[in-house]
Amino acid sequence: MYNHLGSIHNSSNTLYILRHGHSEANEQRLIVSDIKNGITNYGLSAKGIQEIKDSIYRLITATHTESEYIIYSSPFLRTVQTSLLVAEIILAQEIYYDSRLRERFFGEWELTENINYQKVWLEDYQNPCHKKWCVESTYEVLERVTSAVREIDSLYKGKQIIFVTHGDVAQILISGYLNQNPQSHRQLSSIETGELKVLHQPIGKIKSDC
Repeated sequence: MYNHLGSIHNSSNTLYILRHGHSEANEQRLIVSDIKNGITNYGLSAKGIQEIKDSIYRLITATHTESEYIIYSSPFLRTVQTSLLVAEIILAQEIYYDSRLRERFFGEWELTENINYQKVWLEDYQNPCHKKWCVESTYEVLERVTSAVREIDSLYKGKQIIFVTHGDVAQILISGYLNQNPQSHRQLSSIETGELKVLHQPIGKIKSDC
């Protein structure tokens, strides 16, 4: 079993995906996917800080909710800095870090030019189980990220939960929510740096455009 979302469509929580803001890795056009490189280096750029502020202020303006926000984040520096900024704006009391939300591991492409993502994505489409170049497969990412979201969702009722994560992880999570094969995750509408998307809203609520 790779997709753990199951009955999450019946959840009473509103679930958001927030991709970290533009980072120093993005600025340098580098692939930084190994936690040993990304946990203490390659934080947010000035552009990324502004992206997050813009996204969260749009969220506040659009929802006007009094429900409690809960933040779960990848432990990479760029997502940690993103989640801290979010918490500061929405006055969240605590941030939880879950390694299952971490960046997809790109194996031999680590610290190379980010144009190499394209090579991996082409292989993804041909074979979602591929581990060419020691890359983490789309099914492995789907397994860990959907298990995290399902487990976290089950802990709460009627809350606003923000998952702070990375590009491929977000795309693959959306594939899982739509019950689609993760091989086509790059054919979905791209989630850009600093972009916040609603993954799930309880039935009866109007989906806000954040």
